[in-house]
Order: sequence, then structure tokens, then C-alpha cells
Amino acid sequence: TSDQVSTTTVSPTKPKAVRNRHPKKVVSPSAFEKPKQSTELRQCGTLLKELMGRKHKENAWPFYQPVDHVALGLHDYLTIIKQPMDMGTIKGKLEKCEYASAEEFAADMRLIFTNCYKYNPPGHDVVLMAKELEAVFENRFKKIQEPPKKKAPILLSPPAPPPPTPPPPPPAKMVFKSPPRYTYNSRPCYTGE
Repeated sequence: TSDQVSTTTVSPTKPKAVRNRHPKKVVSPSAFEKPKQSTELRQCGTLLKELMGRKHKENAWPFYQPVDHVALGLHDYLTIIKQPMDMGTIKGKLEKCEYASAEEFAADMRLIFTNCYKYNPPGHDVVLMAKELEAVFENRFKKIQEPPKKKAPILLSPPAPPPPTPPPPPPAKMVFKSPPRYTYNSRPCYTGE
């Protein structure tokens, strides 16, 4: 007949052991953590964030990204400016912990301004913007570099000695009262125990 059922037998066999040819590397969780930055570098990050914020946008926007010398038609830019720098690049270097000190950060910030002054004529709008932004940067960076001041107590005059304590009062005389006297037939009699 054409309605034959085919039966297959499955033989119970052990699964083959698969050898891992590429063993996984054990990576500690700390390998993914960012190295901790010094307090000064964290403050530099805060300063950069402030300079890139709304408060200083009017003067800072030309320095957010690298100068696009091709789009702007500045064909001689790379011959005059050997080391371009911008705040976006500095932000990336801070995030990747590429600065060893606050001074390295400041050197890159100052490079932005010197590049601007070097390429543009003195009265140019971008030069005026750079000067204002540089003044803000230098003023704030100066505060980062200052060691924290210790608050000393304010002494107007040497402390006065404490007032002398009055001598303790003399001990009070103990007055013993005798129990009340009652007279009974003209003879005193005491009540009590």
C-alpha cells in the first residue's frame, strides 16, 4: 500500500564535547570604569561646561567645534595654524582622561585663543569674542589653581580669662528641732519613739 509509515530509530548517543577554541578573557569590572580625575580636572570640566553654556554662548559659539577651513574657504588656515584646537576637542579629551593636569587643560584652552589671534586681524568680531571669553576663562581658572584657604578664627583681642567663680557658700548650720513639747500636769512630756 502507499500509506506506509516510515519509522526511524534514534540511537541514544552521547553528545560530542565541544572544545572552545577561543576562551573568553576574564575582564575585571574595573577595566570599564573611568580613571578618577583629580579635583582640579573635575573643576576644569565644570569650567568648560560653563564656557560652553548659554551664559557665554554669544562669545563662545565660534570655538565649539574645529574650524571647518574647507567650508569657510580658508585655504591657508592649516599653513598658518599648525595645531588647531577647539572646545569640543578639549571636552572629548577631558572625558577620555587625556589630561594629566589642569595646566595641560589650560594650555589647550589658551591655544584656542592664540590660534584665533594669529589667524584673524585684530579688530575682527571673532577676535573680540575670543578676548572676552579668554578674560572669563583666565579669571575662573585662577580660582581653580588657588589652594583652598583655611578659615582661621577671627580674634579681635586675646580671649578674656573666664570670670572667677564665686566661693561656695558656707555650709548652713544644721538646726535640729526638737519634737514639740507638751505639758501634762506641768511636767514636760515628749511624744515620739
